[in-house]
Amino acid sequence: MPVRSPKTTPNPTLIKALEKSRKGLSEGRPVQTSNRYIKSYAPSLLPVIKSREDLYITHCLDVKAEQYINFGLRAAVAALVNETSIKSSPLVTTAITINFNADFSDKIRRAVASKKPAQYFNHLFRSKIAIPFEIDDYIYVLEESSSGLLHVHIVCNIEVGIEKSVRKALWNSNWLRFDSTGVKSPKSVDIRNRYKVRMYRRALKKNDAELLDMEIETDPAFSLWECCDVRTGSNGKDYCAVYQAKEYSQINVGFADYLSKSISDKLFSGGKNYGMSRSLKTKMEPYIKQVISEGKEAGGKGTKS
Repeated sequence: MPVRSPKTTPNPTLIKALEKSRKGLSEGRPVQTSNRYIKSYAPSLLPVIKSREDLYITHCLDVKAEQYINFGLRAAVAALVNETSIKSSPLVTTAITINFNADFSDKIRRAVASKKPAQYFNHLFRSKIAIPFEIDDYIYVLEESSSGLLHVHIVCNIEVGIEKSVRKALWNSNWLRFDSTGVKSPKSVDIRNRYKVRMYRRALKKNDAELLDMEIETDPAFSLWECCDVRTGSNGKDYCAVYQAKEYSQINVGFADYLSKSISDKLFSGGKNYGMSRSLKTKMEPYIKQVISEGKEAGGKGTKS
């Protein structure tokens, strides 16, 4: 086997970044996301959670990088993942995104009068999907697209092998967005139980980005990363704007960080835009106690690593 030169050796910084994306709720509480930056913040920069009232406050860590963290959501996703980690578990943690059409978006918004649009969607989701497919544990966040239509992100535990049946049930609903030809768009439903970690070039130091470019160009088969977004700079030269890990990662608490950016009481004029099943709330308790315990132990700003 030929000896590789240092130029083609995977960058240690990037290997470490990939490992950080797999960490859980503690481990110094790293900030991780499903498709944003991979970056671990010093514990001293993270919010201290000392009570249940603090749990669902979304904290902005970096406005420019769109880094947010909400430990209530983290606890929910951590509980979901933990349940599927049991060796004999027939469940898999799955992320479902549903893009709604104008009529269904309006139906949800009309629930604003009672300040319960999220509960209204929860009722429909339970009757149409959760109960028929025995999905007990789930969390959901409603968001508004640039088009003004609504969509929802759901993280849930479903039985292995029923993804196609769930997709079919959603396809047969009257919720889905239409494409430009007036028919249901295939992109209106996305169901996945794993993802590829992505990292923006602007999140890297210049030297790290250059080394990664060299690694991918010199020996793409050996690199842990690949370019998934090539753009043209002001100088007319192409460059990689977004890198993607070749390996798949299972859904983890990083998805909670991704959803945190949209947790708000403003979308529905005071009504919450998120919710979770009752059974999941019970399973979150160990994680909630862990976060609060860390906060109380820290005493001041930040937490002990």
